[in-house]
Order: sequence, then structure tokens, then C-alpha cells
Amino acid sequence: MGNLKLQGKSALITGAGSGIGKATALLFAKEGADIAIIYYDDDEEAEKTQKEIQALGRKCILFSGDINDYEFCEQTTEKVISEFGKIDILINNAGTQFPSDNIENLEEKNIRKTFNSNIVGMILLTKVVFPHLKEGGSIVNTTSAVAYEGHPELLDYSATKG
Repeated sequence: MGNLKLQGKSALITGAGSGIGKATALLFAKEGADIAIIYYDDDEEAEKTQKEIQALGRKCILFSGDINDYEFCEQTTEKVISEFGKIDILINNAGTQFPSDNIENLEEKNIRKTFNSNIVGMILLTKVVFPHLKEGGSIVNTTSAVAYEGHPELLDYSATKG
């Protein structure tokens, strides 16, 4: 199989139950990393991703919760360290969006959810994980194409990704 680039590493990836996060988790596992996944609420998809990672011979642990909850971030970080002994890589990928045809129809609660998930939660989790990263560790914050050219139905989401 050759030299695995992430052999002996562990990664904590948010939003990895599906989409870009899942693809990242599978790629990292193929390269030898053990994976911890934070997902919001889709147990079925997260468990499917976990099985795919385990089929690659890697450890995979799941955490369902909200990264906007500081206590959840603390507890999850401690559990990952307890299971893997360390965190080498943090991938902040979780995000949410609520399309709206114009700014007048954006609901305040959805604007707040978008900013909390895409900005506040990312910062909270990074704050908690950071002291556990050793020299050479990595933090990766994903974005979206709308960071570079906004989308008329995703005004608040575009702002958080920019």
C-alpha cells in the first residue's frame, strides 16, 4: 500500500457525516489517520461514514452535537484525546445555510443559526482543541465558492464563508 502520509495521526472533523467532510474523513483514513467525527443529527449517515472508515482499517468515533455548545466542544475534545491519545488535525467543516429569495425574507433566527454554526462554533471548537495540538499540528477551516462571489439566496451564509 505504500507510505501512508497520515499514519499514526488523528483528525477531528466537523460536519463529516456527509458531503465534503465525509470525503475528507475517508481520504484521511485512506492515508492512515484515525478519525473523530462531529455531526449534528443525521445518525444514519454518520454511522455509514464510520463503517466506511473502519473498513479501511482505521478507528472512527462519532459525536453528535452542536459545536456552538462550548461544553460539548470540551467534552468531545477530551473524549477524542482519551480514545486516540492526541489530536493532530482539526478540520472545521461544519456549516449551515437557509436559502432565502431576498434579504427581507431572511429570518433572524436563521441568520443567528448560520453565524453561530459557521463562525462562533468554529472558533469555540478551535479554542478548545488548540492547547492540545503539538508542533506540526494543523487547523483547516473550509470555506465555499460563495466566499469569493456571493450568492443571491445565501446572503448570510456567503458572509460567514467570506
